[in-house]
Amino acid sequence: MAKQCMFLRLMIPAMMSAFVPINIRKKSNAMLDVKKITKKVPLNKDPGDCAIYTLKYIECLALGKSFDGLCDENINAIRVKLAAELFDEVREAAKPSNLDLCGVGFKIPSLMDESIE
Repeated sequence: MAKQCMFLRLMIPAMMSAFVPINIRKKSNAMLDVKKITKKVPLNKDPGDCAIYTLKYIECLALGKSFDGLCDENINAIRVKLAAELFDEVREAAKPSNLDLCGVGFKIPSLMDESIE
């Protein structure tokens, strides 16, 4: 796992140093440690839910919270809640009036287009 996550262990500190102001976080490119969590970790039985589980794992770990309530029975409600939270964050940017979908030169691609290879 440590080898597979190597790029993340390097990239996340570099991104945080680049984007988080110095008064909030001291710049550091130190590699993150990998720690295996073995206690009370819920298992994901549906392979289509791995992204939601991953996001919630990260959120729980970052906030120092337990994984209580994170299970296959609740994952659909968690997915809807996350989608609503994401939409709230980008509401203004996502308004159709802010997206120039009808502008000159905009064309919805088709599989029959010759320009698509």
